[in-house]
Amino acid sequence: ENLGLATSPPYLAISSSSSANYVNGVNFASGGAGVFNSTNKDQCISFDKQIEYYSKVQASLVQSLGEAQAASHLAKSLFAITIGSNDIIGYVRSSAAAKATNPMEQFVDALIQSLTGQLQVRIEVTDRQIIKSIIK
Repeated sequence: ENLGLATSPPYLAISSSSSANYVNGVNFASGGAGVFNSTNKDQCISFDKQIEYYSKVQASLVQSLGEAQAASHLAKSLFAITIGSNDIIGYVRSSAAAKATNPMEQFVDALIQSLTGQLQVRIEVTDRQIIKSIIK
């Protein structure tokens, strides 16, 4: 809103019959999602699944606009990824026994390693700079 951009519709609310709907933006966010697929499992769409949905949209744009125009369009796009707080909250709320077997430093290292891998997959889908806002 503060950037003067329209709110992008949720991916699952857009008809898959027309990729023209994707040109003005798509929102893949799912409340409760985390970096780890186990975070709030079965209550939200995992980050890995959101990345999969993005790759489908990117392929659809290539099919409808052509590779060069789709690449140009995506190069002008804004990507915001805000994820991680639900994982941290889950860790903080976990039992003392769970924390003893997985100390905070190990947990955060695993979180960063997982997110790094996911972002590399996302970057491989399209060459694009990403705005990363990880809530800690």
